[in-house]
Amino acid sequence: MVRSICLLGLVLSSFHANRLEAILVDGASADWPVDAPSVSDPAGDGQSSSADFRKLSVTNDAYNLYLLVEFENPVNLRFADLRLYIDADNNPSTGTTYSGRGMDFSWDFDLNRGTSTLTDRGDIGRGNFIERLAPEGSSTIHEIAVSLEALPAARSGEPVHIALIEENSLDRIPDIGSSLAYNFSGPLSVQPMPIVTQKSRRSVRIVSWNVLRDAPFEGNNLEPFRRVLFAINPDIAILQEIYDTPTNTVLEFFQKNMQIPIGEEWSITRNNDCITVSRYPTEGSWSVDGNLVSRHATEDVLGYRLLIANAHLPCCNSGEDGRIEESANILNLIEVRLNDPTPAPQSIIIGGDLNSGGLAPELIDLTTTIVPLEMASPRHVYQYDQYSWGSDGLSRFGSSKLDFFLFDPATVFRQKAYTLDTDLLPQSALTAMGLQANDTFVSDHLPLVLDLSSRHLPSALQATPMLANGDCLSSWWGKLNGFIYPVVLHERLGWLRLHETAEGFWYADEDGSWFWTGPEIYPWFYSVTGEEWQYDHLHRNNSK
Repeated sequence: MVRSICLLGLVLSSFHANRLEAILVDGASADWPVDAPSVSDPAGDGQSSSADFRKLSVTNDAYNLYLLVEFENPVNLRFADLRLYIDADNNPSTGTTYSGRGMDFSWDFDLNRGTSTLTDRGDIGRGNFIERLAPEGSSTIHEIAVSLEALPAARSGEPVHIALIEENSLDRIPDIGSSLAYNFSGPLSVQPMPIVTQKSRRSVRIVSWNVLRDAPFEGNNLEPFRRVLFAINPDIAILQEIYDTPTNTVLEFFQKNMQIPIGEEWSITRNNDCITVSRYPTEGSWSVDGNLVSRHATEDVLGYRLLIANAHLPCCNSGEDGRIEESANILNLIEVRLNDPTPAPQSIIIGGDLNSGGLAPELIDLTTTIVPLEMASPRHVYQYDQYSWGSDGLSRFGSSKLDFFLFDPATVFRQKAYTLDTDLLPQSALTAMGLQANDTFVSDHLPLVLDLSSRHLPSALQATPMLANGDCLSSWWGKLNGFIYPVVLHERLGWLRLHETAEGFWYADEDGSWFWTGPEIYPWFYSVTGEEWQYDHLHRNNSK
Protein backbone atom coordinates (compact mmCIF):
# COMPACT_ATOMS: atom_id res chain seq x y z
CA MET A 1 0.00 0.00 0.00
CA VAL A 2 1.32 3.42 -0.93
CA ARG A 3 0.43 6.61 0.93
CA SER A 4 1.32 10.18 0.02
CA ILE A 5 0.04 13.58 1.05
CA CYS A 6 -0.89 15.91 -1.79
CA LEU A 7 -2.34 19.41 -1.87
CA LEU A 8 -5.95 18.27 -2.19
CA GLY A 9 -5.96 15.14 -0.16
CA LEU A 10 -4.64 11.81 0.98
CA VAL A 11 -4.03 9.51 -1.98
CA LEU A 12 -4.38 5.80 -1.22
CA SER A 13 -3.33 3.48 -4.01
CA SER A 14 -5.05 0.14 -3.55
CA PHE A 15 -2.30 -2.39 -4.16
CA HIS A 16 -3.95 -4.88 -1.83
CA ALA A 17 -4.89 -8.27 -3.25
CA ASN A 18 -7.67 -8.20 -5.82
CA ARG A 19 -11.02 -8.77 -4.18
CA LEU A 20 -13.10 -11.11 -6.29
CA GLU A 21 -15.61 -11.86 -3.54
CA ALA A 22 -17.98 -9.29 -2.13
CA ILE A 23 -17.61 -7.93 1.36
CA LEU A 24 -20.45 -9.16 3.53
CA VAL A 25 -22.11 -5.95 4.72
CA ASP A 26 -22.90 -7.00 8.27
CA GLY A 27 -21.09 -4.48 10.44
CA ALA A 28 -18.06 -6.71 11.07
CA SER A 29 -14.56 -6.36 9.67
CA ALA A 30 -13.34 -9.97 9.72
CA ASP A 31 -13.78 -10.38 5.96
CA TRP A 32 -11.88 -7.21 5.07
CA PRO A 33 -8.40 -7.50 3.53
CA VAL A 34 -5.78 -6.66 6.13
CA ASP A 35 -4.06 -4.27 3.70
CA ALA A 36 -7.17 -2.36 2.64
CA PRO A 37 -6.34 1.33 2.08
CA SER A 38 -7.24 3.35 5.16
CA VAL A 39 -6.79 6.65 6.97
CA SER A 40 -6.90 7.17 10.74
CA ASP A 41 -8.22 10.13 12.71
CA PRO A 42 -7.00 11.36 16.12
CA ALA A 43 -9.32 10.72 19.04
CA GLY A 44 -11.17 13.70 20.49
CA ASP A 45 -10.35 16.15 17.71
CA GLY A 46 -13.99 17.20 17.19
CA GLN A 47 -15.87 19.87 19.13
CA SER A 48 -17.82 17.25 21.08
CA SER A 49 -17.54 13.56 21.92
CA SER A 50 -20.65 12.44 20.06
CA ALA A 51 -19.21 10.21 17.33
CA ASP A 52 -15.45 10.75 17.03
CA PHE A 53 -14.10 9.10 13.89
CA ARG A 54 -11.29 6.62 14.42
CA LYS A 55 -10.57 5.07 11.02
CA LEU A 56 -11.91 4.92 7.46
CA SER A 57 -11.03 1.96 5.21
CA VAL A 58 -11.98 1.40 1.56
CA THR A 59 -12.08 -1.56 -0.83
CA ASN A 60 -14.15 -2.74 -3.77
CA ASP A 61 -15.34 -5.76 -5.68
CA ALA A 62 -17.01 -6.10 -9.06
CA TYR A 63 -20.21 -4.46 -7.87
CA ASN A 64 -19.68 -2.06 -4.98
CA LEU A 65 -17.33 0.38 -3.32
CA TYR A 66 -17.14 -0.52 0.38
CA LEU A 67 -16.46 1.81 3.28
CA LEU A 68 -15.57 0.55 6.76
CA VAL A 69 -16.08 3.40 9.23
CA GLU A 70 -14.81 2.95 12.78
CA PHE A 71 -15.80 5.26 15.65
CA GLU A 72 -14.51 5.83 19.16
CA ASN A 73 -18.10 5.76 20.52
CA PRO A 74 -21.13 3.68 19.45
CA VAL A 75 -23.10 5.32 16.62
CA ASN A 76 -26.41 4.46 14.95
CA LEU A 77 -26.10 5.49 11.31
CA ARG A 78 -29.87 5.63 10.92
CA PHE A 79 -30.06 8.61 13.25
CA ALA A 80 -26.54 10.05 13.19
CA ASP A 81 -25.89 13.57 11.89
CA LEU A 82 -23.27 12.29 9.44
CA ARG A 83 -22.66 13.37 5.87
CA LEU A 84 -20.73 11.41 3.26
CA TYR A 85 -19.11 13.19 0.31
CA ILE A 86 -17.84 11.43 -2.82
CA ASP A 87 -16.20 12.96 -5.89
CA ALA A 88 -17.33 10.28 -8.32
CA ASP A 89 -15.78 11.54 -11.56
CA ASN A 90 -12.40 12.84 -10.32
CA ASN A 91 -13.30 16.25 -11.71
CA PRO A 92 -12.74 19.15 -9.26
CA SER A 93 -14.89 21.46 -11.39
CA THR A 94 -18.12 19.47 -10.95
CA GLY A 95 -20.21 19.04 -7.83
CA THR A 96 -20.34 20.76 -4.46
CA THR A 97 -17.03 22.15 -3.22
CA TYR A 98 -15.81 20.44 -0.05
CA SER A 99 -12.22 20.00 1.12
CA GLY A 100 -10.94 21.35 -2.16
CA ARG A 101 -12.82 18.79 -4.28
CA GLY A 102 -15.88 18.90 -6.46
CA MET A 103 -18.06 16.40 -4.56
CA ASP A 104 -20.68 14.90 -6.88
CA PHE A 105 -22.55 13.04 -4.15
CA SER A 106 -23.49 14.08 -0.64
CA TRP A 107 -25.44 11.73 1.61
CA ASP A 108 -27.21 12.56 4.89
CA PHE A 109 -27.56 9.37 6.91
CA ASP A 110 -30.21 10.66 9.32
CA LEU A 111 -32.42 11.80 6.42
CA ASN A 112 -31.67 8.70 4.33
CA ARG A 113 -31.41 11.06 1.37
CA GLY A 114 -28.73 12.66 -0.69
CA THR A 115 -28.01 14.93 -3.61
CA SER A 116 -26.11 14.33 -6.83
CA THR A 117 -24.86 16.63 -9.55
CA LEU A 118 -24.54 13.64 -11.89
CA THR A 119 -28.26 12.91 -12.13
CA ASP A 120 -31.04 14.96 -13.65
CA ARG A 121 -33.17 14.67 -10.50
CA GLY A 122 -30.61 16.05 -8.09
CA ASP A 123 -32.18 14.26 -5.13
CA ILE A 124 -31.21 10.62 -4.71
CA GLY A 125 -32.63 7.82 -2.58
CA ARG A 126 -31.09 4.67 -1.20
CA GLY A 127 -31.72 2.51 -4.25
CA ASN A 128 -29.58 4.50 -6.68
CA PHE A 129 -26.56 5.21 -4.46
CA ILE A 130 -26.25 3.42 -1.12
CA GLU A 131 -26.76 -0.29 -1.74
CA ARG A 132 -26.49 -1.46 1.85
CA LEU A 133 -25.27 -0.45 5.26
CA ALA A 134 -24.94 -2.36 8.51
CA PRO A 135 -25.52 -2.97 11.31
CA GLU A 136 -29.05 -1.80 12.00
CA GLY A 137 -28.33 -0.60 15.55
CA SER A 138 -25.56 1.18 17.42
CA SER A 139 -21.99 0.06 16.90
CA THR A 140 -18.44 1.37 16.75
CA ILE A 141 -18.01 -0.35 13.36
CA HIS A 142 -20.20 0.30 10.32
CA GLU A 143 -20.03 -0.88 6.72
CA ILE A 144 -21.43 0.99 3.72
CA ALA A 145 -21.77 -0.34 0.17
CA VAL A 146 -21.99 2.20 -2.68
CA SER A 147 -23.04 0.94 -6.11
CA LEU A 148 -20.28 1.18 -8.73
CA GLU A 149 -22.95 2.14 -11.24
CA ALA A 150 -23.13 5.52 -9.49
CA LEU A 151 -19.38 6.08 -9.81
CA PRO A 152 -18.13 6.89 -13.33
CA ALA A 153 -14.53 6.80 -12.14
CA ALA A 154 -14.86 3.05 -11.41
CA ARG A 155 -15.02 2.33 -15.14
CA SER A 156 -12.63 5.03 -16.33
CA GLY A 157 -9.70 4.01 -14.17
CA GLU A 158 -9.74 7.30 -12.27
CA PRO A 159 -9.82 7.48 -8.46
CA VAL A 160 -12.80 8.54 -6.37
CA HIS A 161 -12.37 11.02 -3.50
CA ILE A 162 -14.16 10.35 -0.20
CA ALA A 163 -14.76 12.41 2.96
CA LEU A 164 -17.02 12.14 6.02
CA ILE A 165 -18.13 14.84 8.46
CA GLU A 166 -20.08 14.65 11.73
CA GLU A 167 -22.13 17.86 11.67
CA ASN A 168 -22.59 18.25 15.44
CA SER A 169 -18.94 17.97 16.42
CA LEU A 170 -17.44 19.03 13.07
CA ASP A 171 -15.22 15.97 13.32
CA ARG A 172 -13.94 14.99 9.87
CA ILE A 173 -12.14 12.07 8.29
CA PRO A 174 -9.79 12.86 6.67
CA ASP A 175 -9.26 16.24 8.30
CA ILE A 176 -10.40 19.46 6.61
CA GLY A 177 -8.53 20.21 3.40
CA SER A 178 -8.05 16.53 2.58
CA SER A 179 -10.02 13.74 0.97
CA LEU A 180 -9.25 10.06 0.61
CA ALA A 181 -8.48 9.22 -3.03
CA TYR A 182 -9.13 5.57 -3.81
CA ASN A 183 -7.95 3.78 -6.94
CA PHE A 184 -10.09 0.79 -7.84
CA SER A 185 -8.43 -2.61 -7.69
CA GLY A 186 -9.08 -5.92 -9.37
CA PRO A 187 -11.24 -6.77 -12.36
CA LEU A 188 -14.54 -4.92 -12.24
CA SER A 189 -16.47 -7.50 -14.25
CA VAL A 190 -15.80 -10.72 -12.37
CA GLN A 191 -18.83 -13.00 -12.11
CA PRO A 192 -19.01 -15.74 -9.47
CA MET A 193 -19.57 -19.37 -10.29
CA PRO A 194 -23.30 -20.02 -9.87
CA ILE A 195 -24.36 -22.28 -7.03
CA VAL A 196 -25.91 -25.57 -8.10
CA THR A 197 -29.29 -25.39 -6.41
CA GLN A 198 -30.06 -29.10 -6.66
CA LYS A 199 -30.36 -30.68 -3.23
CA SER A 200 -27.22 -32.45 -2.04
CA ARG A 201 -27.32 -36.25 -1.77
CA ARG A 202 -28.04 -37.76 1.63
CA SER A 203 -28.73 -34.37 3.11
CA VAL A 204 -31.46 -32.54 5.00
CA ARG A 205 -32.54 -29.34 3.27
CA ILE A 206 -33.95 -26.51 5.41
CA VAL A 207 -35.47 -23.32 4.06
CA SER A 208 -36.07 -20.19 6.14
CA TRP A 209 -38.40 -17.50 4.81
CA ASN A 210 -40.12 -14.49 6.32
CA VAL A 211 -43.19 -14.29 4.09
CA LEU A 212 -44.39 -10.74 4.89
CA ARG A 213 -47.58 -10.89 6.92
CA ASP A 214 -49.31 -13.88 5.32
CA ALA A 215 -48.59 -12.56 1.80
CA PRO A 216 -48.45 -15.99 0.09
CA PHE A 217 -51.98 -16.77 1.20
CA GLU A 218 -53.48 -13.49 0.03
CA GLY A 219 -54.48 -12.35 -3.45
CA ASN A 220 -52.63 -14.03 -6.31
CA ASN A 221 -49.47 -14.79 -4.35
CA LEU A 222 -50.03 -18.49 -3.70
CA GLU A 223 -48.80 -19.66 -7.11
CA PRO A 224 -45.41 -17.86 -7.03
CA PHE A 225 -44.99 -19.04 -3.42
CA ARG A 226 -45.67 -22.60 -4.59
CA ARG A 227 -43.20 -22.31 -7.47
CA VAL A 228 -40.42 -21.09 -5.19
CA LEU A 229 -40.89 -23.79 -2.55
CA PHE A 230 -41.35 -26.50 -5.17
CA ALA A 231 -38.07 -25.46 -6.81
CA ILE A 232 -36.26 -25.42 -3.45
CA ASN A 233 -37.81 -28.76 -2.42
CA PRO A 234 -37.20 -28.45 1.34
CA ASP A 235 -37.32 -31.24 3.89
CA ILE A 236 -37.99 -28.71 6.66
CA ALA A 237 -39.39 -25.19 6.26
CA ILE A 238 -39.17 -22.56 9.00
CA LEU A 239 -41.49 -19.67 8.11
CA GLN A 240 -42.05 -16.33 9.83
CA GLU A 241 -44.81 -13.69 9.68
CA ILE A 242 -47.70 -16.09 9.21
CA TYR A 243 -50.09 -14.32 11.56
CA ASP A 244 -53.66 -14.83 10.34
CA THR A 245 -53.47 -17.91 8.11
CA PRO A 246 -54.77 -21.01 9.96
CA THR A 247 -52.19 -23.68 10.71
CA ASN A 248 -54.20 -26.31 8.82
CA THR A 249 -54.18 -24.12 5.70
CA VAL A 250 -50.38 -24.06 5.72
CA LEU A 251 -50.22 -27.82 6.33
CA GLU A 252 -52.67 -28.51 3.49
CA PHE A 253 -50.54 -26.38 1.18
CA PHE A 254 -47.50 -28.56 1.87
CA GLN A 255 -49.48 -31.77 1.61
CA LYS A 256 -50.85 -30.74 -1.76
CA ASN A 257 -47.81 -29.13 -3.36
CA MET A 258 -44.61 -30.49 -1.81
CA GLN A 259 -43.47 -33.97 -2.80
CA ILE A 260 -42.13 -36.36 -0.17
CA PRO A 261 -41.45 -40.13 -0.25
CA ILE A 262 -44.43 -42.46 -0.08
CA GLY A 263 -45.29 -43.34 3.50
CA GLU A 264 -44.05 -40.07 4.95
CA GLU A 265 -46.26 -37.24 6.20
CA TRP A 266 -45.72 -33.54 6.76
CA SER A 267 -45.88 -32.44 10.37
CA ILE A 268 -46.43 -28.85 11.50
CA THR A 269 -45.89 -26.89 14.68
CA ARG A 270 -46.45 -23.23 15.49
CA ASN A 271 -45.97 -20.36 17.92
CA ASN A 272 -47.26 -16.88 17.13
CA ASP A 273 -46.12 -16.08 13.53
CA CYS A 274 -43.41 -18.77 13.44
CA ILE A 275 -44.38 -22.02 11.71
CA THR A 276 -42.13 -25.05 11.19
CA VAL A 277 -43.15 -27.74 8.68
CA SER A 278 -41.17 -30.97 8.44
CA ARG A 279 -41.24 -34.23 6.48
CA TYR A 280 -39.33 -35.76 9.38
CA PRO A 281 -41.35 -36.63 12.49
CA THR A 282 -41.57 -33.75 14.96
CA GLU A 283 -40.67 -35.15 18.36
CA GLY A 284 -41.63 -32.08 20.37
CA SER A 285 -42.08 -28.32 20.15
CA TRP A 286 -41.78 -25.49 22.67
CA SER A 287 -42.74 -21.82 22.60
CA VAL A 288 -40.41 -19.11 23.81
CA ASP A 289 -41.57 -15.50 23.54
CA GLY A 290 -42.76 -15.25 19.92
CA ASN A 291 -40.30 -17.90 18.74
CA LEU A 292 -40.46 -21.65 18.31
CA VAL A 293 -38.11 -24.54 19.11
CA SER A 294 -38.82 -28.02 17.74
CA ARG A 295 -37.03 -31.37 17.54
CA HIS A 296 -37.02 -33.55 14.43
CA ALA A 297 -36.07 -37.21 13.88
CA THR A 298 -33.35 -36.75 11.25
CA GLU A 299 -30.89 -39.23 12.74
CA ASP A 300 -31.20 -41.74 9.86
CA VAL A 301 -29.59 -39.15 7.57
CA LEU A 302 -27.50 -36.98 9.88
CA GLY A 303 -26.81 -39.24 12.84
CA TYR A 304 -28.39 -36.50 14.97
CA ARG A 305 -31.83 -35.19 15.76
CA LEU A 306 -32.15 -31.56 14.78
CA LEU A 307 -33.15 -29.14 17.53
CA ILE A 308 -34.32 -26.17 15.46
CA ALA A 309 -35.04 -22.68 16.75
CA ASN A 310 -37.35 -20.82 14.36
CA ALA A 311 -36.77 -17.21 15.41
CA HIS A 312 -38.35 -13.87 14.55
CA LEU A 313 -36.62 -11.36 16.81
CA PRO A 314 -37.83 -7.76 17.37
CA CYS A 315 -37.09 -5.32 14.59
CA CYS A 316 -35.08 -2.19 14.22
CA ASN A 317 -33.16 -0.02 16.64
CA SER A 318 -35.96 0.06 19.21
CA GLY A 319 -35.90 -3.75 19.37
CA GLU A 320 -32.25 -4.12 20.35
CA ASP A 321 -32.95 -4.93 24.00
CA GLY A 322 -35.73 -7.28 22.95
CA ARG A 323 -33.43 -9.16 20.59
CA ILE A 324 -30.89 -9.67 23.35
CA GLU A 325 -33.55 -10.85 25.81
CA GLU A 326 -35.30 -13.19 23.37
CA SER A 327 -31.98 -14.66 22.20
CA ALA A 328 -31.09 -15.44 25.80
CA ASN A 329 -34.47 -17.10 26.33
CA ILE A 330 -34.04 -19.22 23.19
CA LEU A 331 -30.62 -20.35 24.39
CA ASN A 332 -31.98 -21.20 27.85
CA LEU A 333 -34.71 -23.34 26.32
CA ILE A 334 -32.28 -25.08 23.97
CA GLU A 335 -30.00 -25.89 26.91
CA VAL A 336 -32.91 -27.48 28.76
CA ARG A 337 -33.99 -29.52 25.73
CA LEU A 338 -30.45 -30.76 25.10
CA ASN A 339 -30.69 -32.56 28.44
CA ASP A 340 -33.79 -34.50 27.35
CA PRO A 341 -33.22 -38.26 26.94
CA THR A 342 -33.46 -38.90 23.19
CA PRO A 343 -32.76 -41.97 21.02
CA ALA A 344 -30.06 -40.02 19.15
CA PRO A 345 -27.82 -37.08 20.05
CA GLN A 346 -29.04 -33.61 19.10
CA SER A 347 -27.62 -30.93 16.83
CA ILE A 348 -28.58 -27.25 17.17
CA ILE A 349 -29.91 -25.15 14.29
CA ILE A 350 -30.97 -21.52 14.78
CA GLY A 351 -32.61 -19.85 11.81
CA GLY A 352 -35.06 -17.19 10.81
CA ASP A 353 -35.41 -13.43 10.71
CA LEU A 354 -33.02 -12.34 13.46
CA ASN A 355 -33.16 -8.65 12.49
CA SER A 356 -29.49 -8.54 13.41
CA GLY A 357 -26.10 -7.99 11.88
CA GLY A 358 -22.43 -7.44 12.49
CA LEU A 359 -21.23 -7.65 16.07
CA ALA A 360 -24.72 -7.41 17.53
CA PRO A 361 -24.74 -8.79 21.09
CA GLU A 362 -27.52 -11.23 20.31
CA LEU A 363 -25.55 -12.78 17.43
CA ILE A 364 -22.48 -13.12 19.61
CA ASP A 365 -24.60 -14.79 22.31
CA LEU A 366 -26.30 -17.16 19.86
CA THR A 367 -23.04 -18.32 18.32
CA THR A 368 -20.96 -18.74 21.47
CA THR A 369 -23.08 -19.41 24.57
CA ILE A 370 -23.91 -23.15 24.49
CA VAL A 371 -21.62 -24.55 21.78
CA PRO A 372 -19.72 -22.72 19.03
CA LEU A 373 -22.19 -22.23 16.17
CA GLU A 374 -21.19 -21.21 12.67
CA MET A 375 -23.02 -18.88 10.30
CA ALA A 376 -23.97 -20.70 7.12
CA SER A 377 -23.41 -17.48 5.07
CA PRO A 378 -25.70 -18.28 2.13
CA ARG A 379 -24.75 -16.10 -0.84
CA HIS A 380 -26.94 -15.42 -3.86
CA VAL A 381 -26.96 -18.07 -6.57
CA TYR A 382 -25.39 -15.80 -9.20
CA GLN A 383 -23.79 -13.14 -6.98
CA TYR A 384 -21.28 -12.99 -4.16
CA ASP A 385 -23.65 -10.87 -2.07
CA GLN A 386 -25.61 -12.20 0.90
CA TYR A 387 -28.40 -9.71 1.60
CA SER A 388 -31.74 -11.33 2.45
CA TRP A 389 -34.00 -8.29 2.71
CA GLY A 390 -34.46 -5.51 0.19
CA SER A 391 -36.63 -2.47 -0.31
CA ASP A 392 -37.00 0.41 -2.69
CA GLY A 393 -35.04 3.61 -2.30
CA LEU A 394 -37.92 5.36 -0.51
CA SER A 395 -37.52 3.33 2.66
CA ARG A 396 -35.43 4.26 5.70
CA PHE A 397 -33.89 0.81 5.31
CA GLY A 398 -31.90 -0.57 2.39
CA SER A 399 -31.00 -4.09 1.36
CA SER A 400 -29.66 -5.90 4.42
CA LYS A 401 -28.75 -9.31 5.76
CA LEU A 402 -31.42 -9.82 8.40
CA ASP A 403 -32.00 -13.57 8.04
CA PHE A 404 -29.56 -16.20 9.27
CA PHE A 405 -28.79 -19.88 9.62
CA LEU A 406 -26.55 -20.91 12.52
CA PHE A 407 -25.44 -24.55 12.83
CA ASP A 408 -23.09 -26.71 14.88
CA PRO A 409 -20.14 -27.70 12.65
CA ALA A 410 -18.99 -30.26 15.21
CA THR A 411 -22.09 -32.39 14.59
CA VAL A 412 -23.29 -31.75 11.02
CA PHE A 413 -21.66 -30.88 7.72
CA ARG A 414 -22.71 -27.84 5.66
CA GLN A 415 -23.05 -29.16 2.12
CA LYS A 416 -24.29 -25.91 0.56
CA ALA A 417 -26.18 -22.74 1.40
CA TYR A 418 -27.71 -20.10 -0.84
CA THR A 419 -30.13 -17.20 -0.97
CA LEU A 420 -32.69 -17.30 -3.77
CA ASP A 421 -33.68 -14.08 -5.55
CA THR A 422 -35.54 -14.97 -8.74
CA ASP A 423 -35.04 -11.45 -10.07
CA LEU A 424 -31.30 -12.16 -10.35
CA LEU A 425 -31.57 -15.50 -12.15
CA PRO A 426 -30.98 -15.73 -15.92
CA GLN A 427 -33.88 -16.96 -18.00
CA SER A 428 -32.20 -20.32 -18.54
CA ALA A 429 -32.09 -20.93 -14.78
CA LEU A 430 -35.67 -19.73 -14.30
CA THR A 431 -36.87 -22.12 -16.97
CA ALA A 432 -34.91 -25.06 -15.57
CA MET A 433 -36.28 -24.43 -12.07
CA GLY A 434 -39.85 -23.71 -13.16
CA LEU A 435 -39.72 -20.15 -11.84
CA GLN A 436 -40.63 -16.66 -12.99
CA ALA A 437 -38.48 -13.58 -12.49
CA ASN A 438 -40.77 -11.92 -9.93
CA ASP A 439 -41.67 -15.02 -7.88
CA THR A 440 -39.69 -14.07 -4.77
CA PHE A 441 -41.36 -10.64 -4.84
CA VAL A 442 -44.13 -12.35 -2.88
CA SER A 443 -42.20 -11.15 0.19
CA ASP A 444 -39.72 -8.42 1.02
CA HIS A 445 -37.44 -11.11 2.47
CA LEU A 446 -35.70 -13.77 0.40
CA PRO A 447 -35.66 -17.50 1.16
CA LEU A 448 -32.45 -18.93 2.64
CA VAL A 449 -31.56 -22.55 1.89
CA LEU A 450 -29.23 -24.80 3.89
CA ASP A 451 -28.23 -28.39 3.05
CA LEU A 452 -26.83 -30.43 5.96
CA SER A 453 -25.28 -33.87 5.84
CA SER A 454 -23.59 -36.17 8.30
CA ARG A 455 -19.97 -35.51 9.18
CA HIS A 456 -19.60 -39.27 9.47
CA LEU A 457 -19.26 -41.57 6.47
CA PRO A 458 -20.77 -45.09 6.64
CA SER A 459 -19.82 -46.92 9.82
CA ALA A 460 -18.05 -49.66 7.87
CA LEU A 461 -15.37 -47.15 6.85
CA GLN A 462 -14.50 -46.52 10.51
CA ALA A 463 -13.53 -43.00 9.43
CA THR A 464 -12.78 -39.90 11.43
CA PRO A 465 -15.38 -37.10 11.20
CA MET A 466 -14.99 -35.08 8.02
CA LEU A 467 -13.17 -31.80 8.16
CA ALA A 468 -14.75 -28.67 6.66
CA ASN A 469 -13.45 -29.59 3.20
CA GLY A 470 -14.68 -33.20 3.47
CA ASP A 471 -11.31 -34.85 4.19
CA CYS A 472 -11.26 -37.77 6.60
CA LEU A 473 -9.24 -40.87 7.42
CA SER A 474 -10.51 -44.45 7.40
CA SER A 475 -8.74 -46.58 9.98
CA TRP A 476 -8.29 -49.37 7.42
CA TRP A 477 -8.84 -47.89 3.94
CA GLY A 478 -6.76 -44.70 4.06
CA LYS A 479 -7.47 -41.06 3.24
CA LEU A 480 -10.55 -39.99 1.32
CA ASN A 481 -12.80 -37.01 0.75
CA GLY A 482 -16.55 -37.44 1.32
CA PHE A 483 -17.73 -33.92 0.51
CA ILE A 484 -20.23 -35.21 -2.07
CA TYR A 485 -20.91 -38.64 -0.53
CA PRO A 486 -21.92 -41.26 -1.75
CA VAL A 487 -19.29 -40.19 -4.31
CA VAL A 488 -15.89 -40.06 -2.60
CA LEU A 489 -12.36 -39.27 -3.71
CA HIS A 490 -9.93 -41.93 -2.47
CA GLU A 491 -6.24 -41.01 -2.18
CA ARG A 492 -5.17 -43.94 -4.42
CA LEU A 493 -8.26 -45.23 -6.15
CA GLY A 494 -9.65 -41.92 -7.40
CA TRP A 495 -13.35 -41.20 -7.71
CA LEU A 496 -15.62 -43.92 -6.37
CA ARG A 497 -19.34 -44.36 -5.77
CA LEU A 498 -20.15 -46.19 -2.52
CA HIS A 499 -23.15 -48.28 -1.50
CA GLU A 500 -23.13 -49.51 2.10
CA THR A 501 -24.14 -53.06 3.08
CA ALA A 502 -24.44 -54.74 6.45
CA GLU A 503 -20.80 -55.96 6.57
CA GLY A 504 -19.03 -53.57 4.20
CA PHE A 505 -19.82 -51.71 1.01
CA TRP A 506 -19.88 -51.92 -2.74
CA TYR A 507 -17.95 -49.33 -4.72
CA ALA A 508 -17.75 -48.48 -8.42
CA ASP A 509 -14.68 -46.90 -9.98
CA GLU A 510 -14.55 -44.37 -12.81
CA ASP A 511 -14.71 -47.18 -15.41
CA GLY A 512 -17.96 -48.45 -13.94
CA SER A 513 -16.44 -51.64 -12.51
CA TRP A 514 -17.93 -52.78 -9.18
CA PHE A 515 -16.08 -54.16 -6.15
CA TRP A 516 -17.00 -55.23 -2.62
CA THR A 517 -14.92 -55.06 0.54
CA GLY A 518 -15.21 -54.38 4.26
CA PRO A 519 -13.14 -53.80 7.39
CA GLU A 520 -13.01 -57.48 8.32
CA ILE A 521 -11.73 -58.76 4.95
CA TYR A 522 -9.66 -55.89 3.54
CA PRO A 523 -7.07 -55.89 1.92
CA TRP A 524 -9.04 -58.57 0.09
CA PHE A 525 -11.84 -57.31 -2.15
CA TYR A 526 -14.22 -58.94 -4.61
CA SER A 527 -14.26 -57.87 -8.27
CA VAL A 528 -17.62 -58.29 -9.97
CA THR A 529 -16.07 -57.82 -13.41
CA GLY A 530 -13.37 -60.42 -12.84
CA GLU A 531 -15.67 -62.60 -10.71
CA GLU A 532 -12.77 -63.22 -8.33
CA TRP A 533 -11.22 -62.18 -5.05
CA GLN A 534 -8.27 -59.82 -5.39
CA TYR A 535 -5.65 -58.50 -2.99
CA ASP A 536 -4.69 -54.83 -2.56
CA HIS A 537 -0.89 -54.99 -2.42
CA LEU A 538 -0.63 -51.22 -1.89
CA HIS A 539 -2.65 -51.15 1.33
CA ARG A 540 -1.11 -49.41 4.34
CA ASN A 541 0.89 -51.48 6.80
CA ASN A 542 -1.36 -50.39 9.67
CA SER A 543 -4.55 -51.31 7.82
CA LYS A 544 -6.56 -54.24 9.02
